[in-house]
Amino acid sequence: MTWSNQMNGRFSGMTDRFADFVENFSYEQIPAPVVDRTKAVILDGIGALLSATSERYDIGAVLRRVVQETGGTPDSQIFGTPLRTNCVTAALVNGTLGYYCDIESHHAGAIMHAIAVVGPAAYAVGEKMGSSGRDVLAAIVVGIDVACRVSYALSGPALYARGFHPTCVAGTFGSMALARSTWAWLRVTVFSLRTWRTAVSAARPRFLKASIR
Repeated sequence: MTWSNQMNGRFSGMTDRFADFVENFSYEQIPAPVVDRTKAVILDGIGALLSATSERYDIGAVLRRVVQETGGTPDSQIFGTPLRTNCVTAALVNGTLGYYCDIESHHAGAIMHAIAVVGPAAYAVGEKMGSSGRDVLAAIVVGIDVACRVSYALSGPALYARGFHPTCVAGTFGSMALARSTWAWLRVTVFSLRTWRTAVSAARPRFLKASIR
């Protein structure tokens, strides 16, 4: 068996367990202290997001113009405005606002501002799908957990050394994971995780060679 095949098998087992965790996660699994902490993180993240909508910042006007020009199905709210747009654009705009002031909660070990990425995605998808508050909170918990775990796996400092921010790179996987709270996206999410497994195992030798150089 080649080294590549061995690594592919190793990543296959790890990522399948990862995908199963995302697929089967529910609100009932969350310990009460984590629920309380998550509520505080959510409020903190929304406060940071709303701070960025102040007229003293140009970003609000820029993003409102983007929403008005692109239009879209009015699925989800743009925070701090009467505007509504499709959930993808809402997640992008609210996520930009959520990170703009850089005052949201921070996971030092993972170098991760997860709520700025995960929160807006959860609010937008949850609003579109009519999800309950418990479902949205559970989605945020799993999204933050996944984002931080991926950042640890990739190594936040190593990402920084290559010019990437862990929040952008790993946060994307957190947002993808939280979308599992809606049944329509569940299969896409799990399939994406299993596909990512194959891509990572295939690319790893190339990155190793690049590092050796």
